[in-house]
Order: sequence, then structure tokens, then C-alpha cells
Amino acid sequence: MVRACTHYPHMRRASVVLSGCSLATGCTDVREENPFESGSGAASASAGTTNALTSGSTSAANNEGTDAGEGTDTEVLDDQPGGFDVGAADDSAGPPTDGCTKIDFLFVVDNSGSMGAHQTALVNSFGPFIETIFATVQAQDFQIMVTDSDAGGDIDGACEPCSPNSFWCGDWCEAKADLDVACEVTLGAGEVAPYNNDASNTICGVPEGQRFLTSDLDQGEITDLFQCMAKVGIFGDGAEMPTSAIADAVTTQNEAGGCNRGFVRDDAILVVTFITDDYPVANTPDNASTVGSPQEWYDAVVAAKGGDPDDVVMLGIINTEDASCVDGAGGPVVHPTQRVVDFVELFEDRGMTANICADNYNAFFQEAVGLIDTACDEYEPEG
Repeated sequence: MVRACTHYPHMRRASVVLSGCSLATGCTDVREENPFESGSGAASASAGTTNALTSGSTSAANNEGTDAGEGTDTEVLDDQPGGFDVGAADDSAGPPTDGCTKIDFLFVVDNSGSMGAHQTALVNSFGPFIETIFATVQAQDFQIMVTDSDAGGDIDGACEPCSPNSFWCGDWCEAKADLDVACEVTLGAGEVAPYNNDASNTICGVPEGQRFLTSDLDQGEITDLFQCMAKVGIFGDGAEMPTSAIADAVTTQNEAGGCNRGFVRDDAILVVTFITDDYPVANTPDNASTVGSPQEWYDAVVAAKGGDPDDVVMLGIINTEDASCVDGAGGPVVHPTQRVVDFVELFEDRGMTANICADNYNAFFQEAVGLIDTACDEYEPEG
């Protein structure tokens, strides 16, 4: 199964932040926020995920939970729900001299009818995740984009033809005049105004007419806007295309004239998180069953990063072998979604999966920070 990262060479940076060191002790970017201090759920491991910071060795694919604080020096903060201390500060650590300075974060969110609770869990886990990224990873130049798993079936099915004061679509009739509607119905295009049943049903307010956020915003603004963008709703096409959306988002839609132009940067690490409960059904035209292949999706993503798979981190919150909450109407449910598992496995040590049925994804994202940190530390700029 997919291997998870258990090596965190630069976690001392988070320790320095938590101990409140000053510029005089060698810190170059002091941040006061405690990782996983906020959010809806505690950062202890839950079903389907393994917490690498609280266990000696781990595999993200074995789906065995580990209680926080077991077998390590990690200390769960009693007075901070979900908080953790990554250990004693290393005041001898100077500023980083190599590694990445930029990270592009892509989130692909399944918008089919069974995804409401899972979208909420993702939105609630994002705040602690980005907080920990800011506090831990040496890169501080971020771009963050969200897209969904269909090519506009949600709008075409729920909001068009336009019905004023639609029960599901809010003020879509008025809002669409201010939007690039062609991009709103393009697979892989960044979400800036999710409209349909159980979606945000508003223009989220992404700055400068872009389809992604940047770290010019502060953490609070990023979290608020992400929560709007990622609530993509539950009226998308039932033939989900999350992995095709990944490929399109970083290739055709990133090119000149594409909806996401400028998102994937040559000198940045690419971190992809996709969440889908899709399962294979014979002869169904979706990624879980017949459309595309793991190798094709992998090749597209790696090509977008100049052919170097080490510049990609692939995180999948999916229908794993024990995803007991995944069920379907008619026909047997297959666990896991093997084509998706195979896709993530192609990224080897840069890939992780988690059980979509977990109550929250804090433990998974907490572990993912270490994997992202390692990829950033090992990044080698061209030339």
C-alpha cells in the first residue's frame, strides 16, 4: 500500500515557533500560532488515518489509529483542544539555505450527492492544516486552489435554466453576470463561486480575479475563503472525475488561455489533496471504473512538474478497504477504489491515503505536514 512519511528533518522549526524564540536566537520567521490549536476536531488519530507524529513508525494505508502521545515525546496540550507540541526547541538551527520556497496546493473535492458530511469534515480540518503549514514548512509563498469533480453538471442540473430565487442556487441568476461562466463549467477549473444544492451559493471573493488564493492573504482570510470555495455542494455529476480533474487542473487549464493559468509554478512544490467516496461500478463512465488510468493521471501530473515526481505530494482521502460509510443504491459496493489507490501508489513515498469515513481529517493532515516538509526540504531547483 502507499507509504507514509515518517522522517521530519525540519520539525524543529515548529518547535522554535512554539517556544517563542526571537530573531536573536536564529529564527527568521516567528509565528505565534500553535499547530492544530483550532478546528472542529482533535488532532488525535481517527479511523482510517495514522498519526506519524505520535507513533514510532507508520503507514498511512494500514488504517490503524494511534492515540496521540503514545510511544513518543510528543505532548498533547491539555489546555488546547487538538493542539500538539512537536518537542523541545533547537535554538542552534539557523535559517534554511536550500529547499523549496514556494508551494502550490490543489484541492479536488467530489461534489456528488453523498459528499455533504465529507466536505464539512474537510472544511473543518483545513484551518489547523494551513496553520501548521505556516508554522512548520520553510516555504512561505503559497497558492491554494479548489476544484470539483465534474464539468458543470451541478450548475446545468440544479441552476440552469435560471430560475429566480432558486431553492438550491441562491442568487445564481444575478451572480452569473459577474462570473466567467465558461470556467464555472470546466473540469479542473478553480472554484470561486460554488452554486447548487448545499454549496456556498455565493461569489467567494477570491482577490484579483484569480481562481486561487495566495499567501498575500493572512491565515484567517485564507481559511475563510477556502471554506467558501471548498463547499462545492452535492448536485454534481454522479459519474465523478476527481483524478481527471487533477490532470486537467495542472495541464490544460494551467496553460495560456486556461482558467487556472499561473497556478502551477515551475519553481514550486505541488501538493494535491483529493477527496472522493467514489467506488467502481462496472461500465460506469467515471474515474473509479472506466475513464482514464492511474498511469495517465500520474504522467500528466509529473509532466506538469517538469518530469520530476519528487516535486509532487499526492494526498487521497478516499474509499479505502475499510470505508464502512461508503454505500450505494443498488449493486455491491467495492472497497477499496483500487484505481485511485494505484494512482496514489505511483508517487511512492510522496503519496498517502486516508479513510474518507473518519470523523475528521486532522490526524491525516497532521501527518501530511511532515511529508510536505520533507518534499520541501529535498527540493532541488533546476540549475
